[in-house]
Amino acid sequence: MRIKLLLGLIALSGTLFAQTKIEQSIPVQASQKLELAFDYPELIKIQTWDRKEVMIKGEVSINKGENDDAFELITSIKNNVVLVTSELKDKDNLPKRIVIKRGEMEYVFKAKDYKDPEVKKFLEENGGNYTYMSSGIIREIKLEIFVPAGMETTVEAKYGIVEILGFNAPLKVTATYGGVDATINSRSTGELIARTHYGEILTNLDLPFDSSKDTDSGYNKWTQVSAKAGNGPRYTLESKYGKVYLRKP
Repeated sequence: MRIKLLLGLIALSGTLFAQTKIEQSIPVQASQKLELAFDYPELIKIQTWDRKEVMIKGEVSINKGENDDAFELITSIKNNVVLVTSELKDKDNLPKRIVIKRGEMEYVFKAKDYKDPEVKKFLEENGGNYTYMSSGIIREIKLEIFVPAGMETTVEAKYGIVEILGFNAPLKVTATYGGVDATINSRSTGELIARTHYGEILTNLDLPFDSSKDTDSGYNKWTQVSAKAGNGPRYTLESKYGKVYLRKP
């Protein structure tokens, strides 16, 4: 996809915008648990490895590279739990952008709202011929997280998709507005539970799933499937609004 930046005196291809690479290593002990709580990464890949540390790698682009330093990972330890969160520092004061997609082109305006003269001129010249229009901070954040095998882990993702690539440890994932995409080795998985409220659960696993719905009617009803696959850790995978994919390796 091509991208134009207006009011910045430059027009750049989307591949030319800067991204900041991040890498953080967190030493952990065998008895500790891990909690990951993120709002904004649109993709969180998570897997286990044989090292005694948590490694977080990623790429961050805030406003197409102009405000990357606003993104911060925060680590704390309390009651034998290692907690990793993220934030956009001084978020309320970060510059806002107007993004309009028209055809295969994205136009980025350094403007706070749709009343900006350049935005109004663009809309007048092009009418309503656009795919979408948005206002706010442009966030493009992807994280890849490596967790020691056997370390019980909880992931809370507000907006992003959580992709599970192979996880040899107890795992609970809650993706509120995003989704869950899990590659499951049935033989090395113990109990598998997947839940959704408004989304779907999709799978090609050859497992005898039990399906159920909450007894609450209407708004509070959840759909759940579960299976006792093989010998291994327990997975609980949930997305309130999105889809839960359970895939074969």
